[in-house]
Amino acid sequence: MSDTAFDYVARDASGARKSGRISGADKREAALALKAQGLQPVRLSASATAPVQDAALTLPKATEFAGRLARLTQRRIPLDRALGLIAEGRTGPMKTAAAAARASLRDGASPAEALGGPGGLSDPACRAILTASEATGALDSALASVHGMLDTRLTLRRKIVTEMIYPAILLVVAAASIAVILVAIIPQFRPLVEGRMDLVPALGRAVFALSAFVSWIWPLLLLGTAATTGAAIWLARRGRLMPILTAAAQRIPPLRRLNARNQGAQALTLLGSLLERRVQLDTALAVLVEATPADSPLHPTLQKIGEEVQSGTPLWQALDTANLLDGDAIETIRIGEEAGDLPDMVARAAADLREARSRATERFMLLFQPALIVIVGATIGVSLYALFSAITAVNAISF
Repeated sequence: MSDTAFDYVARDASGARKSGRISGADKREAALALKAQGLQPVRLSASATAPVQDAALTLPKATEFAGRLARLTQRRIPLDRALGLIAEGRTGPMKTAAAAARASLRDGASPAEALGGPGGLSDPACRAILTASEATGALDSALASVHGMLDTRLTLRRKIVTEMIYPAILLVVAAASIAVILVAIIPQFRPLVEGRMDLVPALGRAVFALSAFVSWIWPLLLLGTAATTGAAIWLARRGRLMPILTAAAQRIPPLRRLNARNQGAQALTLLGSLLERRVQLDTALAVLVEATPADSPLHPTLQKIGEEVQSGTPLWQALDTANLLDGDAIETIRIGEEAGDLPDMVARAAADLREARSRATERFMLLFQPALIVIVGATIGVSLYALFSAITAVNAISF
């Protein structure tokens, strides 16, 4: 018997309310699994959706979801009704997320718990902003901040994808051209040098050997390319491709620097949002550390900054020591800290960092495309040069 997914509401040993999803053959097994985790079930119902990982909102859907909620709540529509309107008018993951959040809200969950549950706005930064809003009651403002943060990420992603269309097409055409040269053209010249390969220059011998190898395994290469393309499409539709590409980009120094600047801008944006909601600085830094993935290079840096601030070090000095931000951002935060206007100055520094990140991304793409053209052209040129130099060498010796 396959396991069934159950949505649950439970209390832990301290009485704190927990909600989420758990699998089990039936309700009894799911309840026992919860008790084994130290949770006392309050409500347990079969999930109407697929397992949580299949129902999670992608970045575009999460951005749209947060934007619709922000617009509705800013018009003084209660959150329960706003979720109902979204659930009634949508299909797919967004309808599922709205319905699940509404059910959790009616079970007594706080807005942050309901919206930040599995399949909803479960990004740690989103949950941090929503949780901070509970102290002030400004849910509409928090949702607007969440939407702005997600929209900034989505805009950057779309910009990078758009900029990469031309290089991707160029790579495909170049790969196809090189494949045609190796598989269809070079083998036709092999009879001219057959038996006289020792007279061919080393570069020419290498090209003929590569042509023979590619001609032998081209069906496997074609099958591998099709499988890789299919896997990439499957991962992209489930929002899993970008994390893989980001991890791969970490191995390339220019992209690693761009990603570090991007993460710094996101961290500072979240910090500014928390401080604007009257969250204490040390608490905001702790939330920031919790919202940063443990495998991110930024996590230990933020943890160290939080420890220094707790020990009495000014925020600007801790940031300067960590070498996390540039001099202008540090100076802006220092002015805000000394003038007693830290939230506004942190938000301003975050905006400046986002602008600098955008300029750096544009600069990288402007350099990347010409570099790619040069590499592709050089590859094709070397292949043709090696081929004709081999033929010329054999003909010169023959005559």
